[in-house]
Amino acid sequence: MAKFNMTEIKSVRKAYCEYCGKPAYGWPHHIKTRGAGGKDDRKNLIQLCGECHELAQQYKIPRLELVTIVAAREGTTVQEIYRESGWLLDEKMPHEIPMANPVAGKTFEEVLELYLFCLEKGESSVWERAAVITVMSDCMELKPRQIAAAIGCSSSLVRKMTRTFDAFPKHEDRLPMLSFRHHQIAAYTEDPKEWLNKAADNEWSTRQLQEAITESISPEIKEDKNWGRAEQALLLTQEVLNIGGDAAEWLLKELLPLIKRKEVA
Repeated sequence: MAKFNMTEIKSVRKAYCEYCGKPAYGWPHHIKTRGAGGKDDRKNLIQLCGECHELAQQYKIPRLELVTIVAAREGTTVQEIYRESGWLLDEKMPHEIPMANPVAGKTFEEVLELYLFCLEKGESSVWERAAVITVMSDCMELKPRQIAAAIGCSSSLVRKMTRTFDAFPKHEDRLPMLSFRHHQIAAYTEDPKEWLNKAADNEWSTRQLQEAITESISPEIKEDKNWGRAEQALLLTQEVLNIGGDAAEWLLKELLPLIKRKEVA
């Protein structure tokens, strides 16, 4: 669990609710949850009373209203806060983007709120989260990196969730005695349902299932793993270069020849 930035949190603490004005005693509310990648930053924090805090966590208070209050307090714009949170889509506000599938909400804003509400419910909502991510991908035609930025995860996870849901879209397609991870592994085979049934019949763990299908690994699995490695490598590289020093200089010296050789090839 990442440490809290108590300096930022304390700087926002107030004795009253910034939304309704009633007395407030708890910690400030994270507009973008920590679980979704939200930071302990003044632009992401708002002091709420207990009642408003609970409503905000259930997304019964429109996020746009909370951000508008924070933007006025911090002397910035609503759009800038949304941009920093990764919620803008082609520089448009989420509530301005119509949603093709009204079952998941009428706008991108509502779809995001639905996903974050599912995230708050924990592991039990994994299939619901997969469904919302798939709506973003298939109905809104968003790219994995756009979805990842909006909900605070990796592009690799987005691809895994959508592939798993697409392979087992209906409740009757899934086996409740097996974990989501079982379904995820099976989804990358040519016959997901057959492999899932084999796992159930043989009472395989996820490791045993993975070993059983290793020989029939599809190109998609290899590509997905490669994306995961690439994204992790990029994050580590950015971190080292931002810190600077001898390590950053060494890394650049090692990377540049590799890039040049790749360009020549």
